Formats: sequence, structure tokens, C-alpha cells
Amino acid sequence: MVMYDADCRDRVLAAFAGERLARPLMSLWRHWPQDDQDPARLAVAHTAFQAQHQFDFVKFMPSSTDCLEDWGATTTFAGDPHGTRAVVSRAIRAPQDWSELHPLDFTRARTGCQFDALKRLRLAIGPHTPILQTVFTPLSIARRLGGDLLRLHMRTHPSAVQAGLRRIAEDMCRFVDLTFDAGADGLFVVTQAATADLVSADEHRAWTAPGDRQVIETARSRTPLIVVHAHGSRIHWEDLFGYRAPALNWHDRAVGPSIAEVATRFGGLLIGGIDEWGALMSGPTAVIRDEIADARTQAGHRALCVAAGCVIGYRTPERNIRAARTAVSQGG
Repeated sequence: MVMYDADCRDRVLAAFAGERLARPLMSLWRHWPQDDQDPARLAVAHTAFQAQHQFDFVKFMPSSTDCLEDWGATTTFAGDPHGTRAVVSRAIRAPQDWSELHPLDFTRARTGCQFDALKRLRLAIGPHTPILQTVFTPLSIARRLGGDLLRLHMRTHPSAVQAGLRRIAEDMCRFVDLTFDAGADGLFVVTQAATADLVSADEHRAWTAPGDRQVIETARSRTPLIVVHAHGSRIHWEDLFGYRAPALNWHDRAVGPSIAEVATRFGGLLIGGIDEWGALMSGPTAVIRDEIADARTQAGHRALCVAAGCVIGYRTPERNIRAARTAVSQGG
């Protein structure tokens, strides 16, 4: 068993409560292509990564396509630099498919295999390091189930899509409860649908926010460790600020807004500061150190977790990850 200091969990809880720490939290996360198809291998991969870098919390990274496959999609790993699997065939082909999405049986579903991996990971790293499970919001899942058909069906068959979203939200809430039972300590809620590239502000409030809030409120009854990750650009920020999640992660370097800007509008833990496809991928390490120092300056008196704006590439050089970890450790 890999063991960590008993005060690790207390530091994480303090930061999520808004307390500025002398040394900010740090975590990075990556996908594990191929290993994410087997719960034992996935747990081993996470354990080794955490043992090497000793992050303040582990963001659990199962395949992001598990629930898509459970609802009928087929996927494959085709070498994507993020480490994610490509959707080969969509589950949604006609409007009626939305209302025919079946309730997931987590004892048989691919998604249910994540609970086995979580239990193994918890045993391997011990009780003190928090594990945050990843869950996608209902419309984010729907976007990947239907592809371009989602926007069309939202306008031509809204009742069918709404039925599908209710099914997805109900299953994701059950999934959230089960994931805590399996050993997770917190939730990392990913929205890929809070963007004007998909929906207008009014559409986001009508279609997306209700399901998002349902998932977040389910988690809130179990944990104070909740992160909302805003994926993409042209984000509907006011809606996300209204979710009252204690922590927010976004593409601050690649897309913006900056940490300093968000700090004026959001009162919780700020998670970011590193450009995962810039210096972290290619160096030099001096730029990595500069980004981290700048993130701390931008955060000022606010609680900060130094992290990338999103998942790091699975081929990110270990030496650059070590340089980032060292820069945080030596900075205060």
C-alpha cells in the first residue's frame, strides 16, 4: 500500500472550503488508453502515477466513453493525443432513440466496472489522499451520444430529447451515489455543453442547467469536494457560477478568462495555471515554473490548486510533470 501524510486530506478540505494555503494544492490528470478497459490495470496505472508524483488529490480517469458504450455506441482508441477513445458509431440515429434509452444496470454495465477500479485504487493509496471521480453532465453525454443530431433533435423533437436527458440525469445521479460507496471522496463534474458553440444562453438555462444541478446536488449531499470543469470556449459563465460548486477548473491559459478575472466573479477554489499543450508538453521547464509563479500571483489571497486547464496528454514527458511538482513544492 502507498501511504501519504494524514494531513493531506485536511489540506484539500481546507482549500475546497476557500482557505488560502501557504503552498497551494496541485494535481494533474491523464487518460490511460488501453489500461482503461480493465479495472485492475486502470487502478495500477493510477497508483503508479500517484506514487511517482504525490499529488494532493487523485482525479480518477476512466474511459470517457464507458456510458456511451452502455447506451449502444461503439468506440476505439485511435491514437488521440489526449488518450481518449473515438466514437465509431453513435447510439442515437433517430429522434425516438432518445426516449428509448434504457436504465443502466451498473452490475453489468461498463460504467459499473469503474467501481471495482475505485475500490482497488482506494486500497492501494490508503485513506488520506482524496479521490475525485469524473462524471459528465447529462447534455455533455447526450452531445456524444447523438453527435450533430443533438442540435437538430433539440429543435425538431424537443420532447424526445428531454426524455433522454431525464434518463441520463437519473442514471448519473445513481452513478454518483454508487461511486461514493465505492471509495471516491469527491466529484469532478465535466460540462462540455456550457458553450455558445452548442447552445445559446437561454438554451443552456433551459436544457443544460437543470440536469447539471441535479447531479451536483446529489454529490453535495455526500461531499464538499466538488469541481466543475468548464470545457471549451465561449462559456456561459454566469450559469456555472450559479451552480455554487466549491471549485472551478477551466482552460485559463489556452482560452481564458484568466485566473485573476475569474477570481473577481467566483468565490471558490481556483484550479488551473498550467498550459497542458504548451510548456508542460514541450518545455522548457523555466516556462513551467514561470506559469506556476504567475498563477499564484494572479490568485493572490484566494485558494488555488495548480493544475492544467484540462486533461494532460498521455505522452507528456515525466520530467516536465516533475518540474511542475517541484515548482509548487518549492514556491512556498
